[in-house]
Order: sequence, then structure tokens, then C-alpha cells
Amino acid sequence: MKKLLIPILCLVSVAVTGCASFPWVYKIDIQQGNVISQDQLNKVKPGMTKKQVQFLMGTPLVQDPFHRDRWDYVYTMRPGGEKRTEKKVTMYFEHDKLASIEGDMRPQPGAKPSRPKSETVTVNPTTKENKGFFHRLFSFFGFG
Repeated sequence: MKKLLIPILCLVSVAVTGCASFPWVYKIDIQQGNVISQDQLNKVKPGMTKKQVQFLMGTPLVQDPFHRDRWDYVYTMRPGGEKRTEKKVTMYFEHDKLASIEGDMRPQPGAKPSRPKSETVTVNPTTKENKGFFHRLFSFFGFG
């Protein structure tokens, strides 16, 4: 019995640690940094103060203590274990006023802000069904 215990424990440990490579295992979306949208960037104009830019874009992810007039906004997204995407925007200030913007995204002058489409959702009232014991049991385990 003791001779069988060690191989069984080894198989169980390999199966448990290797679960991440199985395709049916759910992997979460990982978002990090500042969410950067084109609508936000379109509102940013040269000559704005640092407080105005911070109001529109949020607190920058990186504020270098050696370059106080440079703000870096970085956003990374890795959906469900797929390839990671990254957006970067760097803003340079002169005398506490926005001087220039560099990065993957830039303001588009004259672009209209996008508005979410409004939808009407109708919910029909449902009647409560008297479900049997086995139906409730299967529903509890996700089969119903």
C-alpha cells in the first residue's frame, strides 16, 4: 500500500499544478495602469495646467522625481491569457502648462465624442415554477 501511495501522490500533484495549461480552465482579464480612451485625449489641449490634465486623464501612472515636467500614462490589457496589449501616452509640461503629447495615441482635433447607444430593455414577468427535488439538485451543480 505504501508503495502505491507515492506514485499516486506524484500523479495528483502533477495534475493539480498542470491545470493552468488546460484549455477549459478560465483565465481572468488582467488590466493594469490608467485606462486611456480617445475621448479623454481629445479633450486635452496644449496650454492646460497640470490640474486640468489630471482632472481629465486621472493621476499619471509614472511621475519621475527627476523629470517633474513629464507625466506617463500606461495601460496594459491581457484578456484571458492571450497576448498583452499596451497603450502609452507621455505628456510634457513647461512652466506647469501642457507643451506636447507623445505616445501610441494622440488627440484628434475636431473628433466628436462617442456616445454610448441607448437601448430599451423589456423584462417580462416570469411565474415561479414549482421545481422538483432533482431539478433543484441538478441546478445546484450547474446541470439544470
